[in-house]
Amino acid sequence: MSCLMFACCCRSWAGDNPAEFYKHNPVYRAHQLYLLIYMSLVCLFICLLLTRDGVFSVWSIRASTRLHNKLFSRVLAAPVLFFLRTPVGDVLNAFAKDQVTGKLAWR
Repeated sequence: MSCLMFACCCRSWAGDNPAEFYKHNPVYRAHQLYLLIYMSLVCLFICLLLTRDGVFSVWSIRASTRLHNKLFSRVLAAPVLFFLRTPVGDVLNAFAKDQVTGKLAWR
């Protein structure tokens, strides 16, 4: 159904003659309407694109913060044997990766 509606709209937009309901109006009015519809769809697309990017950035920062906080609380609750077996560099690298991923999401 939507494919048929799309085909009808494209046919009337691309044709030399205006659509049936524009016969009483001059041709330039129909073309102005088509241009207005096209521009509003482009503006809507840009707004949705910016909204999607903003939401993705906020979600990725929140996820990175949650991961960092969870890792930090588990490292603090770890037994002493964990610190004897695990090199300090590995623990620091795990924390650094979380924060770098979060900072990259804002760029």
